[in-house]
Amino acid sequence: MDFDEIIYRYEEQFVGLNNENIFDFVFSFLEEHHLCTKEKFLQKHSLENLNPYTLFDSFRNYLTEYHKELLNSFYDAYRKKNGNLKYLITEDMRMLGKTTIGKLNRSILEQLSNRPYIGKISYEDKKIHITLVSGEEYSFFSIYDYFDKNPKMLQYIMKYRNKLFGQCHADAWDATILLNDSTLLTELIPYCFVGTYYHSIVENKDGMYIDLANEIVYDENVRYNLYQAEVICETKKEDLYQKLEEAKEYFGESPYADALLIAVHQQALEMKKSR
Repeated sequence: MDFDEIIYRYEEQFVGLNNENIFDFVFSFLEEHHLCTKEKFLQKHSLENLNPYTLFDSFRNYLTEYHKELLNSFYDAYRKKNGNLKYLITEDMRMLGKTTIGKLNRSILEQLSNRPYIGKISYEDKKIHITLVSGEEYSFFSIYDYFDKNPKMLQYIMKYRNKLFGQCHADAWDATILLNDSTLLTELIPYCFVGTYYHSIVENKDGMYIDLANEIVYDENVRYNLYQAEVICETKKEDLYQKLEEAKEYFGESPYADALLIAVHQQALEMKKSR
């Protein structure tokens, strides 16, 4: 299989499906609870210019502020549509990660305390702890706290602070270069409704996982139990450029980020081997 075929199989075919599911879910909920009709909403907003994930997050934050009585119904409807609750928790973690520097952001904490699946959020020794009502616990760091004594990494993070999200492959590649004894990891992560997407992070020498795009650092419990990550490719820092050269020889030049190119090359080799 060529590069585009592999990307389509594991990610691209699911992009549109998830977008459709998000729009359908939000508009159906708006109409069912007599908040707004789809037609009225689209008179003020162009569907072509709407990011479905931004719409989803903005809508649940709107309910938190103005219609708290509908929050349980919102999450029940999400589950009934086979929505991945763990995906939402990772989004909550991202909100905490990007706003926590030395202490929790009070407004974000108040907002997240209204999530019906969250029991408690605490902060101790620079570590953020989320306890779900189910009893599950997930702990992680904000990258700003985790790297507060690493000037080189902190300078990189602050330079790209508002550009990290959506750039996981490039961010992870750069962080692997900057850190000693590091490993670049590319994984498949479940989308919010259907299918998977590629995500790149870095494992450091202490066995922690640096997720610059989401502005957090976490352990294996978060990686496997919350993100439900399926490893596609692991590349040590010293092997990066050799692996990249091999991938380019195999696929030719690609518009995709180097980390993703290496991962898809690994998938291609595995598929070839299994034939």
